[in-house]
Amino acid sequence: MEQPPPAPQPPSLGENKPIAPAKNQGLTPIGWAGLIAMLALTFYFMFTYTGPFKWIAELQLKWIGSYSEKLTFIVTMFVVLIPLAIAWKFVLVAVKKLGPGSAATSSEMGAPVDATAAAKPKIEAGFGGFLVFLGVIVLGIGAFMYYRGATAGELMRVSAKELEEGRKPASSYLSIEGVALWKETISFKSGSTNHYVPVVSPSWKPGEVAVYLECGDKDIPGSVDAAVNTYTGLTAIGGLPGPVRVEFEKSLLRPREGYVVLMVKDDPMRMKGLARWPTIVGAGILVVGVAWWVVQRSTTKV
Repeated sequence: MEQPPPAPQPPSLGENKPIAPAKNQGLTPIGWAGLIAMLALTFYFMFTYTGPFKWIAELQLKWIGSYSEKLTFIVTMFVVLIPLAIAWKFVLVAVKKLGPGSAATSSEMGAPVDATAAAKPKIEAGFGGFLVFLGVIVLGIGAFMYYRGATAGELMRVSAKELEEGRKPASSYLSIEGVALWKETISFKSGSTNHYVPVVSPSWKPGEVAVYLECGDKDIPGSVDAAVNTYTGLTAIGGLPGPVRVEFEKSLLRPREGYVVLMVKDDPMRMKGLARWPTIVGAGILVVGVAWWVVQRSTTKV
């Protein structure tokens, strides 16, 4: 006589089939925000020659006499990433300890887990996130250029002699009178080639220099003389590039404390005009990226 088949056992509430992780996951909005912050800070330190970028470049200059801009940028990026990652870790720990219980905690206690909710993939930033990232970078460049022009102040006339005596200009838009030592020019290539020229007073004695010009190929005169001339422009942020400063320090033309680098022919109106297109284009890209991301999010929820 055949035995009847055993009755099926009820499924265990504490057991759940493993769910394959969702594939093709992009960065979350928090991830994109961290990436944007890391790159923005790194670019700021590089353009202004400050912070970790300056420290790393100075170490290379001290050890090997030169520095690699690309290598310094990459190392600076990782240095900036460390405090951002630590801050985010603190946030996660605080939420885990102080916030409400998660689905994982409920599962450990034997409560049923909604498989549909667990399998639902996170919202991807995708192409919309990329547009937001690009828009923020371009808009930031335009905003910074406009800020530089808007806060430069009125044109201030000052002599190299006054700067050598320790005078600190109240404006970043200066007209400086002095003698340019064109024969002592040091050139530095970073994207384009810039030339750095010491400017001194007629009574200057070799030692420390209070003013340097930053100019292009077209700004260098065909004939060099020792006459007193006037040079107008905006002061540069961050001073001389590291390698240029080191070369001047090896001679009798070393920068004095509080020295000024004058970007020849730059003025506030020109700076604000140049800022127009990056601002408009960056804002447009940002709006399109946000709209794209919102539509993508709505579609994913549905």
